[in-house]
Amino acid sequence: MWNNHFPTCEDVTCEAAEKIKNVNVIGIPQNNNTMKYGHRLQFECSNSKHVLKGESEVVCSTNGQWSHSFPICEEPKDFCGPPPHLMNGDTKGGRESYRSGESVQYMCQKYYILDPPSAYKTCHDGIWTRPITCLKPCTVDEELMNTQNIQFKYPPEDQNKLYATHGDHITFKCTGHSRMSPVSVDFRQQCINGVMNLPYCQ
Repeated sequence: MWNNHFPTCEDVTCEAAEKIKNVNVIGIPQNNNTMKYGHRLQFECSNSKHVLKGESEVVCSTNGQWSHSFPICEEPKDFCGPPPHLMNGDTKGGRESYRSGESVQYMCQKYYILDPPSAYKTCHDGIWTRPITCLKPCTVDEELMNTQNIQFKYPPEDQNKLYATHGDHITFKCTGHSRMSPVSVDFRQQCINGVMNLPYCQ
């Protein structure tokens, strides 16, 4: 006698959701509320003026659950509130509300660089689109260079301090009779969002 019953295999099924307000569900079999693994359901708004919030298609997964929550349909929002704050930057002008489709222009503080270069956010269905960042500059001063025994190869107007914007390169050289350390980085370095590695001479 076997100590246990032999295992059996059963179909993985997902249950159909109850009717969703203002949403048409495509793919539900007639007279069948359960669907097998791999079955797909598609969704669309019953009102062409509404906006689908969520995934337009879900798939029955191996765990008997749908791949995503079912979506809803809502009327589009016509307005956005004030544009979001940008660290180290600001908007050019500004209002308390914007209509859907309107844009606002951003700018960064001196020496900061907009990323992406297109400095606009657009109001879409009550939400401000596109992330914008102000990339930090690098600051190199005389005191810092003295600790590394280096100086500017091409001195700027202010020889004691230099601001390099993101993406800019600076070329250094050793001071006096010192030589580049074997473990030093190259003399030509690039500013990457506020970080620049400095060469070292000894």
